[in-house]
Amino acid sequence: MYSLLMMVAVLAAGALHQTAVPQEYILDVVSYPLSPEPVRAYDLKVPAGGARAHDRKEPSGLVLTLVSVDRNNYLSGDAIIYELVLENRGSGMVTLPWSPDRVRFNSPSEDANVHVASLFLEVRNRGGRERLAWLQPQLLFGSADVDGSLQTLAPGERARIRVPGFWRASEYERAHVLRQPNGLVRVAAVVHIEDLGQLVTSVNTLPVAIGSRMQ
Repeated sequence: MYSLLMMVAVLAAGALHQTAVPQEYILDVVSYPLSPEPVRAYDLKVPAGGARAHDRKEPSGLVLTLVSVDRNNYLSGDAIIYELVLENRGSGMVTLPWSPDRVRFNSPSEDANVHVASLFLEVRNRGGRERLAWLQPQLLFGSADVDGSLQTLAPGERARIRVPGFWRASEYERAHVLRQPNGLVRVAAVVHIEDLGQLVTSVNTLPVAIGSRMQ
């Protein structure tokens, strides 16, 4: 009887472990209250949307998923809202910049240690294999000197981020996108965390249609 009770307890504990929901942190950039820009704002130096050629560090174990986009059809220049989930499947801690409020990090101090991440969409052809464009990035900032601006992900934890953006790219890229048959393309999410020195691209893509405003 004792052995039977122990077996039931072990099975119950195993089932509970399997159904446990990983810790998830949520950042809604769309509704984030931003500080007003000062009359003379210090120009914080930030990287462009992509990675530099020398950014090649060890993989961080981050896995990115593009969860959704707000519409299926867009015109060039339209606003777009998308949601992504970044999961730490590595064995170490990962620290993410967690504030879109650029003004809080405007400081003339050369010693200011500001961490920066870029979130953006990569547009691909209908088959999903050819990159056509990188859309305008959303920047996130973080610093140990600014409360609440850094978020640490332990192994197994996730960050869910709702991001505003626009269908804006270089003129060459825009033209390349608009030449796609029937405007049918696919989008992937991309995160560039400067401290990690690598691009993390989503494991999936979503289909959308894009058209020109000058039709």
